[in-house]
Amino acid sequence: MEGPSEHEDSATRERSAPLTNRAKPSRVTGTDRRYEVVFTEMIRQLDQQHVAAKDLRQTATVTLATSLVGSVIAVAGQAGTAKHPISVGFGITVVAIVFLIAGCVIALMLPTQLVTGFSASKLIDGYVEASPPSSLEDMYRDMALWGQRHYDKNDLTLSRGQLLLRIAVGLLLIEGVIIAVYALLT
Repeated sequence: MEGPSEHEDSATRERSAPLTNRAKPSRVTGTDRRYEVVFTEMIRQLDQQHVAAKDLRQTATVTLATSLVGSVIAVAGQAGTAKHPISVGFGITVVAIVFLIAGCVIALMLPTQLVTGFSASKLIDGYVEASPPSSLEDMYRDMALWGQRHYDKNDLTLSRGQLLLRIAVGLLLIEGVIIAVYALLT
């Protein structure tokens, strides 16, 4: 397999996949376990991102459920006990906030691909059964670099999800304040 040309810098040598444009590091000889340590840490970080994404989605679902239950209880409670009929503005505001929260949650739940592992068939084809086969150090090195690129992409996806969740929670707080103020005024 071809290595990088003399004019490529380190940013150019980064891979979008572990099987392309591999270059053997010049300072590593023998059985160097440092790449295994880096690879193990990268896998741990990718696993943590997977857990974080799952937790984020669960929290978003709870936020939406809280909003729905709170708005139904508020509207039903105001309808049954208020001295005055529920104002149209109050009803529209509460429903609009629920829909905004639902929009944030749906956007957060949309299928996003977090990469958390490697394809065994690609590893076998590209490293083990390649001609010549790659060393274990090369495999660990390339997979760690590949994992880092996907870790960075996953991080952007998780950051977007966290922003959507913050917006949804903020809207939930606004909804709660509006319901409380309306209940006090009627």
